[in-house]
Amino acid sequence: ITHNLDILDGISRQVYQPIIAGDLGEDLHIDQLVTSGKDVYALDKAQSKVIRVFKTATGYELDPDFQCSSASQDVEQLVDIAPVTFIDESHPSIVALDTSGNLIWCYTNRSHALIDLAPPSGAGWNSPTQITSFENYLYVLDAPANAIWLYTKHGRYDESLPDTPFPDAPHFYFGITEKRPSVIDVLDFSIDREPLYLLKADGSVVSCYFAGYDVG
Repeated sequence: ITHNLDILDGISRQVYQPIIAGDLGEDLHIDQLVTSGKDVYALDKAQSKVIRVFKTATGYELDPDFQCSSASQDVEQLVDIAPVTFIDESHPSIVALDTSGNLIWCYTNRSHALIDLAPPSGAGWNSPTQITSFENYLYVLDAPANAIWLYTKHGRYDESLPDTPFPDAPHFYFGITEKRPSVIDVLDFSIDREPLYLLKADGSVVSCYFAGYDVG
């Protein structure tokens, strides 16, 4: 009977199972999950670290050597992670954002690297909370400041060079439009080529379309 009802309702039931055998430890609290290729990354905000789970022939395993955390004295508490969509020859796996607006390149084969982000001109940061990216553009949500900032990536990251791949101050995303949504209550956001989707605290989703920008 249940099977026939599922067909009528268009329901396809899925079987869920743990991604890895055993547990990840009692002290790990997962706040966010992202995927990059076949890998899964989990952010623990309390411990300010990211773990990596990678696929093997027999399933998924925890990567004990993956280093992406605020253990470095130059990195503050991590608040968000995102897959890498821009091309960079140093091949970071994911990027992370800390409370000071620093960007962290996280790798599978070496320690993370700190990438300088120029703060918004004049206003500076209030409290950056989320990041997302599309191609060579990086978006940073500063919800308390009611702002979304847009960075353009130039060149590649090379730890032997002093240059940052984001040398310019960001643009205010809603710079020249009068109809700008409030982002104070945005919990998360994402982009799919053109629309920027904002997840609000009340559960609603707002889609935004780029209308040009001014330097913030």
